[in-house]
Amino acid sequence: MLPLAYIAELWRYPVKSMRGEQVDALEVQPDGIAHDRRYAFLSSGAPAGKPRLTGRERAALLRYSASVSANGTEIRTPEGRRFQVHDPALLTYFEQHLPHGNRITLEHDPAAGPYTDVRPIAIVSTETLAILNRTFGRAVDPRRFRSNLLITFTSEANRELTGGNPDLFPEDAVAGHTLQLGATCRLRLLEKIPRCRVVTLDPDTVEPDPALMKHLDRRYGGRLGIYAAVVTSGPVQTGDAVAMASTEV
Repeated sequence: MLPLAYIAELWRYPVKSMRGEQVDALEVQPDGIAHDRRYAFLSSGAPAGKPRLTGRERAALLRYSASVSANGTEIRTPEGRRFQVHDPALLTYFEQHLPHGNRITLEHDPAAGPYTDVRPIAIVSTETLAILNRTFGRAVDPRRFRSNLLITFTSEANRELTGGNPDLFPEDAVAGHTLQLGATCRLRLLEKIPRCRVVTLDPDTVEPDPALMKHLDRRYGGRLGIYAAVVTSGPVQTGDAVAMASTEV
């Protein structure tokens, strides 16, 4: 199989709405990526039917980071304090420091799978980000899009997929196909990802940039990147080849 692309970066987000961690390797499981969005927090002030924090609380959580080690999942606060995710003191800290002062509870159910909004895996290409930077007129931090896989297409594949059109996102052209990553992992590429106001928030300061969402809406129908579902699980690592699967599923 000739490579279409290579994996440039891998990311996981152990806690929903918090900063992720860049890693060299990931284990793709049948329901998604290991340690990706396996924890979430609920707020007593969230709207009925949408308990996972209010809009202001979600934005504030972007200043917290989550990482996984042999000791479990650790949370680092904006001030540099560290808590294990199951530590009751973390909930007390949230209630004192997150907006509104609502009661915060931890959600964790290993049988429920990842707490993703729609699909288990999000992919974007470096070519797509370069197009966005050019059309938007300034560089956009890739972290805004909270993707799991950042891939780089080969120049030949990019030309073939886009027909040489410099404004087309190459990953859009492989929607509906199954790709193989590394030796065993296979992902079915699904629909383009609809973006929400989270992409307007600076990953470091959470300051909003509404112009970015307006640009995405006007130019790209509010969509960037592509969702994927797991066909075959397996390990993937940075530098792995990405190819069209020999047998479509």
